[in-house]
Amino acid sequence: MLTQNVARVYLIVVDGEIKKIGGSQADGGIKSALNIYKDGGVKGRPSIRSFGVWYFLYHTILTGAKIEFYMIYQPNFETQVKGLFGFCAIKDASISYKLLEQACLTDYRNNNNDALPEWNAREQGKDWPNDIKDEHANITQKAQNREKAVHRKAIDKPGGTLKD
Repeated sequence: MLTQNVARVYLIVVDGEIKKIGGSQADGGIKSALNIYKDGGVKGRPSIRSFGVWYFLYHTILTGAKIEFYMIYQPNFETQVKGLFGFCAIKDASISYKLLEQACLTDYRNNNNDALPEWNAREQGKDWPNDIKDEHANITQKAQNREKAVHRKAIDKPGGTLKD
C-alpha cells in the first residue's frame, strides 16, 4: 500500500495532536510523497512548504516528542472518460487528492473552533518564520549554482515560428 498510486492525505501527528494535513497524488505512493521529509529536499529545490514542514519536524524530533504519520486514501476505480472520439475505459482511475484533503481540513475545522493545523501555513494565509525562509533561500541558491544534469533530449522548436 505504501507505493500504490492512489489519491491520499497524510497526517503528521505530534504527541497526539494533528500538526499537518497534506495530500499527494505523486507516483510512488505515500512513501514517495513523504520522502521529502527525510532531509528537507536539501539536495534539490524544495518548496518553502516542504522545507518548512521538514524544519518543524527536525526541531520537534530534537525535543523527543512522539511523531506519527497516518494516511487516508481513496481506492482507485474503473470508469469511462471522454476521449477525442468517444469514451475510453480507464481501469485504474482516481479522484483528485484535493477532494480528500479538503474533506479532512473541513472535518478538522469543524472540530477545532474553525482553526487549522498549526503547520498548515498556506491554508491559514500565514507566512513561514524568518529562519525557515532564510535557510530555504540558501538551499535554493545552492541549487541554482549546481551543475545541471540533462536526462533527456529537448523537443525541437517549431519550424519558422521562433527566432533564435
